[in-house]
Amino acid sequence: MKWFSWLTLLPFTLAVLFAVKIYWDKFQRTDTHRPVETVVTPFNDSFVPDGRRHIQVALLLDISGSMDGLIEQAKTQLWQMVNELSLAKYGQETPDLEIALYAYGGDKLDASRGYVQQLVPLSRDLDRISEALFALETSGGEEYCGKAIEWAVAELAWSPVPEDLRLIFIAGNEPFSQGPVLYREACAAARQRQILVNTIFCGDYREGIDSQWSDGAQAGGGQYMHIDHNQEMAQVETPFDDRIVALNDALNKTYVAYGASGQQRLNRQQTQDQNAAQSGSLTTRGLAKSKRAYDNREWDLVDATRTGTVDLEKIDMRYLADSLQGYSLSQLERFLANQRQAREHIQSEMRQLEAERKTYLRQAAQIEAEGQALDEVLVQTIRKQAQERHYDFD
Repeated sequence: MKWFSWLTLLPFTLAVLFAVKIYWDKFQRTDTHRPVETVVTPFNDSFVPDGRRHIQVALLLDISGSMDGLIEQAKTQLWQMVNELSLAKYGQETPDLEIALYAYGGDKLDASRGYVQQLVPLSRDLDRISEALFALETSGGEEYCGKAIEWAVAELAWSPVPEDLRLIFIAGNEPFSQGPVLYREACAAARQRQILVNTIFCGDYREGIDSQWSDGAQAGGGQYMHIDHNQEMAQVETPFDDRIVALNDALNKTYVAYGASGQQRLNRQQTQDQNAAQSGSLTTRGLAKSKRAYDNREWDLVDATRTGTVDLEKIDMRYLADSLQGYSLSQLERFLANQRQAREHIQSEMRQLEAERKTYLRQAAQIEAEGQALDEVLVQTIRKQAQERHYDFD
């Protein structure tokens, strides 16, 4: 009957083996015991210092199935973040703002890249960031924070100028230690290039600490934060919103597309206005467009001539609007000067309305929430880290 005794132990044995397998899988996924991959690409050294200060921000967003709320917050709060960052000053200078966007954790992303995809490199083209955010779709996948940080550090054209501000914000809700790249090694590579890595855990503060998100921020020299990514974003109306939206429409008429991609990018601007209107953020987007940070010198002749980006004598007139065909150089210069004057007048009124709108919101005390939202933790952290680098805010 010995065989019968062994048979009775079979369920227990199987249970033990199953438990060992689960533990081993978890063991294999921890940061301490996973092998480190080498950086797949060499550092991008294409940044050319131009004598200006720069604030560079890379957003790394988890797009796995549970992150719909995070994506929605990013869509609606992008322009509020831009508005706040536009207040930064280095001495008397307004820094150039560049934002990059990465998605990680979606099962439709390239497995050979660790389920990480660069959507937009560091860019002043804020409409392109908005377009990419509105195109995001969540799906199940593997969330490898270390790998996402590694790619962002290696691929982006980070400024080597010590006074410039270089920040990574990575947001998600799975253990920070998952994946083939040790997050501490990835964060060390970031710090080597004077890039601060800030972590945003989507969930409970204590759970984020237990999931190594706090340790990731410490390793990256940044700050650990947590948000309620499922928080409904309140759409607060003010008496100034209708006028701001009307001024935004008037502002759009001052843009003068040039170059082979000019009309396409002008269309993108209009599409992102429509996206903002649908998400309830057209007012804050319009206000962002009144700031120097909303810079379209690559396709708009008004910004291009303001910044000295183009030589009007050398532009290809074929790509200008039909109404400008046949203009002489002096006629074109006068037209652009009038457009610039009109734009500055509109933007000035918008900034005045923004100040009154802020006062109204503070006095009405209408913005109340139990948990912080994405734009709040981003702005608070950027302000703190910028001030440590001798940036001031109006």
